[in-house]
Order: sequence, then structure tokens, then C-alpha cells
Amino acid sequence: MLSRSKILLLSTMLILFTKEVVLSTGIATESTESEHNSISYYSTVPAATTSIVLDFDDIQTSPNGPVDVAMPPNYGELQWENFRVVNGDYPPIYATGYKLGRVTSPNTAYNANATPAAISSAVSFDFISVYLAVAYSSTDEPSEVQIEGFAGGVLKYMTRVSVRENSPTFATLNFYGIDRLVFTSLVNPHDNRISQFVMDQFIYNSDLGIQLPRIINASVSGKKLFLSGENFGIGAELLMNGKKQKKTYNDEVHPTTLLIGKKSGKLIDPGQTVILQVRNLDGTLSAEFSYTRPASDLLH
Repeated sequence: MLSRSKILLLSTMLILFTKEVVLSTGIATESTESEHNSISYYSTVPAATTSIVLDFDDIQTSPNGPVDVAMPPNYGELQWENFRVVNGDYPPIYATGYKLGRVTSPNTAYNANATPAAISSAVSFDFISVYLAVAYSSTDEPSEVQIEGFAGGVLKYMTRVSVRENSPTFATLNFYGIDRLVFTSLVNPHDNRISQFVMDQFIYNSDLGIQLPRIINASVSGKKLFLSGENFGIGAELLMNGKKQKKTYNDEVHPTTLLIGKKSGKLIDPGQTVILQVRNLDGTLSAEFSYTRPASDLLH
């Protein structure tokens, strides 16, 4: 879900169907799907995909510095051009879209210098949805972000999303079978100003065959929490109720199937239920695993 690092990946099966590919100059607004004007091109949605949610919160920033960093190469298995990441908790930007446009904390992505920014992949993917805002505005009237989707250099989709500074706008796009996206900030005619857009919760589907970590069982012994499962990467992180746990390490003998939280066990009282997840360094995140510590542990 790359809170504090959330590429959330959920395996999902999609029914094969043929969808008309479209161009659009319509406005995608909160909780509504973009309206499109069709052109004569068709694409097939993959039967099995992995939905990936990028929230940029695992990228290292701090209100005390570095506040603003370049988007890491290959973040979320995608290539990013002219994107940067900023920590919205930096006091000078409290009242801007960098903070007010967040869905999760602390980070958002934006287009440097308010110039066009692009996302691309060596293989095709489906761009599903995103939250967008505008960084700065001197008017109550919304600004617009233009989004174009390409496949093999051919424009397949184009739409505009209406965005504001004081809250994020959720836009469902459903750009299928593309390999490149271009985001462009447009001039707001009400204040004749162009500003950076702010992005959070970028969701796309991929059929890259990514292996997700999976928790099969959990147990507590002393202060330690033991997770057994599969596809645990070296350096994988343990999340408890969404919070990253300190001093987590892979077992030396079974590193990909056993993960140990050195002091996480003592944080779970007998009879208490917690939600556990494992996040690999590539951002892949396991499904939530509900663990209830046996009440009988109180007697030990």
C-alpha cells in the first residue's frame, strides 16, 4: 500500500474484455471517472495483474532536512522524469497543497518548476487512479492538470483533472495498455498562474509477475515476534498496525521465510489483536495478517 513506505500491492484477477480506447478533453473530478471521446483503437485488459499503490512515504525526507528530494530511480518499477518528493510537515508549506493535498503522510510528489513530468515503463501498464492537488493558488477557482497516456509513442488517452490547493481530488482514469504518462500543469485563467501539481496514492496495474511477501503465521516468544511466510526479501520491514517496527531482521537459516521483530513481541499484550504486514525493500507489501496473542501467554 513503495505509511512510511507504502507501495501496497494487491493481487487481483480481472475478467478479460475488450475496451474502447479514448481521447478526452473532459474534466475528471472527485470520485468520478473521466469522460472520454472515443477514437478507433482498442486494447485488451490483462487477465491477471498486480495493483500497485505508490504513496511516496517510504522515500527518506524530514521536516528538518532533507525536505525535498529527487524521485528515486525505478521507484515502484517505473521511470520518473522531472518528479520530486517533498515532506509536507515542513512548516513553511503547511498552508499549501504540498500538505493539504496529502492522502497519507508525510510525502507527496510534484513536478519540478511546474513543467511537464512523465512516468514510463519498459512494459505496458494500466494507470488506474490518482489523487491530485495544486501546490499554490491565489483563487478559489480550480486549476487543471492535463494527463496523457501513450503506447509505443502513440497517444491513446488524454484528460484534464480539476484540482484545488486545499484538498486532494480523487480521479479515476483507467488508462489501459500504456507505457508512458505525461502530466502537465495548466495555467489557471482566474489568476493567470501556473503552479506545480501535487500527487499522492498513484495506483497502477502491472503484469510484471512481482512476487509478493506473504505472512502465513505469527508467534511471540519473550520480547520477539516471529513471522513465518514466503518471499521475505533481505532487509524486509515489519509493520504492526501500519507502523514500521525497529530492529527487524531476517533469520540467518531461513531468511526468505522467517522474519523476526527483536522487541515487537513485548508490544502485544496477551489477548490483544494486531494487524501485521511485511514490506520488502522494493516496496512490495504483503496482505494484512490479523494476529491475536493467546491469552494464555499471560500465565507464562
